[in-house]
Amino acid sequence: MKKTYSFKNENGTFVCFLDYEEEGDFETFLLFVCERLGVVEPLTTVTPYSLMAEFEYAGSELIASYNSDAGCYLRIPPGSTLPANTLIDQCYGEAGEG
Repeated sequence: MKKTYSFKNENGTFVCFLDYEEEGDFETFLLFVCERLGVVEPLTTVTPYSLMAEFEYAGSELIASYNSDAGCYLRIPPGSTLPANTLIDQCYGEAGEG
């Protein structure tokens, strides 16, 4: 079963995690990705539109966030050389590739 999907636009590459689709899942999602990526869990910021947290992984500043259309996701900034598949493989292995 597919666990992620990803897409790219002018704002970066977005990796959406299908196991975490609700706003209430965000803290569990953030803990999951931070554990899998081996980074310290950052503080969550509440914005008028979403929850978000910023952290560094493999030389890229990632943003973990929630959006009602995409669920919980990681955003890789434009110009980063970090491939989305690296994040997916680190979190789920090849079974989660999207």
